[in-house]
Amino acid sequence: MSDSISRSKEIFLELIERPRAERESRLEELCAGDSELADEVRSLLEAHETADDFLERPPFLSEGRTDPSSPGLAPGDRVGPYLLREVLGEGGMCAPPRNPWQDQA
Repeated sequence: MSDSISRSKEIFLELIERPRAERESRLEELCAGDSELADEVRSLLEAHETADDFLERPPFLSEGRTDPSSPGLAPGDRVGPYLLREVLGEGGMCAPPRNPWQDQA
């Protein structure tokens, strides 16, 4: 890893542990006038702040289902552009659906 990437990461990891109000002044101290480094770290902080929590929730919960204990998807559930009409069977690690595509038209 290059020195600038390593330094950006080091500063980023320190700043995300601080309250937002303290970050900018501490960033200026740590970057010591290196505006490229400061811009890179600001970019990382912005990406971190706006990142979605997509890994925190299974897709079916974000589609309106609220019961995380339910055993997978059921007919009528949507995942993105897919509509599950019927489950063909279950086994191993999947439950293959029949004709899942629903046109967006």
